[in-house]
Amino acid sequence: MKTSAWSVVLAGLLLGGCDGAQGGGLGVTEEPLVGGAGSSSDTAVALLSADYGNGNIKWFSGVAVGPRALLTCAHDLVIGGQSPKLGVSFNANQIVDPTSTTPLSGNLHYTVNSSFDAAHPLSGHDNAVVYLDSDAPAIMAYYGSSRKSTWVGQDARLIGYGQTASGTDDVGRRRTISTPVASIQGPELVFNGPKGACEGDSGGPALLEVTGAEVIVALATAVEPGCTGKSYYSLFDTDLPFINAQLAGAPTSGGGGSTGGTNPPKSGGCDLAGGGSLPSLPALAAAVALGLFLRRRA
Repeated sequence: MKTSAWSVVLAGLLLGGCDGAQGGGLGVTEEPLVGGAGSSSDTAVALLSADYGNGNIKWFSGVAVGPRALLTCAHDLVIGGQSPKLGVSFNANQIVDPTSTTPLSGNLHYTVNSSFDAAHPLSGHDNAVVYLDSDAPAIMAYYGSSRKSTWVGQDARLIGYGQTASGTDDVGRRRTISTPVASIQGPELVFNGPKGACEGDSGGPALLEVTGAEVIVALATAVEPGCTGKSYYSLFDTDLPFINAQLAGAPTSGGGGSTGGTNPPKSGGCDLAGGGSLPSLPALAAAVALGLFLRRRA
């Protein structure tokens, strides 16, 4: 089914994550919480804030894929063609008021995928690499090969810092939920409601077990109005040259885990590459209407 971008609500996610295995890996609890289970184990997933000034702050999620490199969405970093001041936190319980005018501390560098088109956010390439100024507490591996049709029907694990329901003020707690892949529509991995993403989950990872290991295969991009319908996660298999190039030049240190890995499972980080080129945005209103805040629902 062809989905109109007009029917999709996008919301930025400040969440970093890239660790943990759904099946017997990190022991994620299944608390009976609205919006999914709280997760203290997925320490590679982070909360981010993009400060555009004048109290305009976007909250979203991301995941560390290298000691000093974090993978997240592009759409929350290009609003109005501006370059926001970017902060990050790996705290699992940092509840924030989504209307807060106080961002996370930091002014991190990042590179946006120049193929991302903010006017057509469901056309793919919704990814960016953030460079950390200190080691991430953990890293997650990402899938380094082409998508597979056999993923449809397979349980995926979604992680993010978003709201538990549309309109709630509980952005900032890391949560996880398991839900089957409903379909693959173009560059998007699609999940049917009622479980899925909500405001603040943008940039958070969708993980599948591939060749015996849990790996990141897509990043949260959009959810239908009300956070009870379909959730869309942008696949990045066609963006591996961009991601791998950024990882190759990313800062490294002794902490945060190994940057090694095999293909298809691949681990590493994304580097800044001098700021990168930003896609044009037709209007700030369009970006706001397509804001990506995704949250898990139980």
